[in-house]
Amino acid sequence: MAEIRHRRVGSRRWLACAAAVTVSIAFMADLPEVSASAPSISVNTSQVVAPAEYFTDVFGDAMDFNNGEDFETTSRYKVVDGAAGLSNGQLTTAGSGQIFFLRHDNGSWPLAASRDSMSRPLDAGFYNRISFKMNSSVAGPSALSFRNCFAPGCADGTKYFMMQAGWHTYDLDMTGGNDLEEQVGGAPPVVGTPWGGYIGYLFMSPAFNTPNKPTLAFDDFQIYRGTSAIGINFGSGGSATTDLWSQVAGQAANRVGRIGTAGSTSVSGGILRPGETAHFWTTDSGASSAQSGPVSMGATSRPSPAVLTPSETGGGDWATEVRGDPWDFEQASDASTVNANWSVGGGEGHGSTAGPTVNDPGLILNLNGARVDAGLYHKAMFTIRYDGTWGLEDRAGSGMNARLLWHIAGAPGGSMQISDDLVMGTWQRTYVVDLKTNPPTAILDPAGNPSPVGWGSGSSVFIDQLRLDPHEDRGSRNWHIADFKLLRNEAATPDFNIKFEDRTLTPGTTARIVIDNDRNPNNGALALLSGNTPVTPGVNSFGWNGALVGPGSYWIQLTLTNPSGVSTTVYSTGQVDVGQAKSSAPPPPDMSGWIKLFQWLAFVCAPRPTRVGKRMVMKSACSKAPAKRRARARSRRR
Repeated sequence: MAEIRHRRVGSRRWLACAAAVTVSIAFMADLPEVSASAPSISVNTSQVVAPAEYFTDVFGDAMDFNNGEDFETTSRYKVVDGAAGLSNGQLTTAGSGQIFFLRHDNGSWPLAASRDSMSRPLDAGFYNRISFKMNSSVAGPSALSFRNCFAPGCADGTKYFMMQAGWHTYDLDMTGGNDLEEQVGGAPPVVGTPWGGYIGYLFMSPAFNTPNKPTLAFDDFQIYRGTSAIGINFGSGGSATTDLWSQVAGQAANRVGRIGTAGSTSVSGGILRPGETAHFWTTDSGASSAQSGPVSMGATSRPSPAVLTPSETGGGDWATEVRGDPWDFEQASDASTVNANWSVGGGEGHGSTAGPTVNDPGLILNLNGARVDAGLYHKAMFTIRYDGTWGLEDRAGSGMNARLLWHIAGAPGGSMQISDDLVMGTWQRTYVVDLKTNPPTAILDPAGNPSPVGWGSGSSVFIDQLRLDPHEDRGSRNWHIADFKLLRNEAATPDFNIKFEDRTLTPGTTARIVIDNDRNPNNGALALLSGNTPVTPGVNSFGWNGALVGPGSYWIQLTLTNPSGVSTTVYSTGQVDVGQAKSSAPPPPDMSGWIKLFQWLAFVCAPRPTRVGKRMVMKSACSKAPAKRRARARSRRR
């Protein structure tokens, strides 16, 4: 099996280079004639339930290759070598030995926009199967390799399978061999560390034992929780070469696997997709059985919930609310640069390489002399794209890691807090970085901060400079930024509308809504808000009084259950604040010491009954000396 090659540059991984390409592969099938000599076939069900699926549930977007967010085809990022393209709802690759479906680079801060596995952890104990529709130009031994945590020393595991030529729907049991895929040369189904924990990366090595890598087309890629199985019974006449086939209307015939003389078997319902209906049959020595009855996966057999508010992209923007002018780069004065040329046009800011330090460009956001309340505004959101190639090495044509830097009001002039690496893709993406972490220093580069403080904590409550360093390329590189926002969380004041929807709604579905301190469904939730709210088509709104809980920042956990008892649980992408609102301007200076001094002086200097000559008068101990005495005193000082 091909290995990931490593060359340490700080904590970055080195990967081999590739070029982009678009390949189109059509469906085709050439089936044998129906013959009574092939085993007859029947199925035990006509309906299966759509499974819970990782990309759909956690990112809110299936990896069906219908949009650019599904997969970045830039050479060397997700496709390590060879070439890749997205077209007509397919991912196509040519000559690639490693294709990443999940990736986290050690030493970087995770970003959901790049589908970094650390940003939305994959719970391998829950999502235990992988299915994908793929066409290959050749057959050959292949593998899915994975790492079960995020540290450099984590253990690796591999699931082997035989890749078939042509179209095939692969369905793999990542915990063992409960699938019909052919094994590779008698190798165990899984070697190395078992599938479990939280997956740090996942990549495919197609035809790993040959230098000539295949041309592939993917219709989709799913990581799902095992769902109801389809029981299949066979009549007499099977032999060691009997194969099981399936077909969905309008698609290529799919060789499920070799069943031999077995009288019955089962197939995971995960070989179907929502809205599909399949028929099964057998082939043997050029003869084909009649097809089975239909088996369908209902398009709405599982709820598909999404929490719309609170959102990671929601909340007020500091530049709009305080500066009075958003950083939309409609004018060059929105920002200035160091080590870069800068211009605006076409609704974007454009940066290009300049000296004296070419691998340290910086975009300094114009604060107009105001200060940022970092305890309130803490989510940096920016939309950016790059020209040129991709890589993380410290050389020309690489350095595709960005950083955010900020200066704490009152700190020494040259001191900056520097974030950890942000791995950038070249395609246009909108990145969201929550700078307020626990502990506060978690967001910082551990090697680049002599005096680490963090964001929005302790002495860093107010920020007077904010800077984006878009890359660290030692060569020439252009970059284009559409906007930059610094957002606060949405807030309950104390009322808040939790908005959600079910994208595959079945009438009679109900919602369970809870608030949680984190996004981990395995450690319990904080408080139940609603246990049986009816769900209607379109956007639903649930009014919540935040005064019923203590101050804090909370996630929303949403569980939708349809009338068949099938449930799906998801979390909001952002938090809602309760009792957390702060001033967006620096507080007034601390006057408590002066106030105490004035109170003491008022007590000491208060008029009191005093004998002057033969009379009692009200006199202050702080009254001025007689004019003559003052004059004599001035004379002595001279």
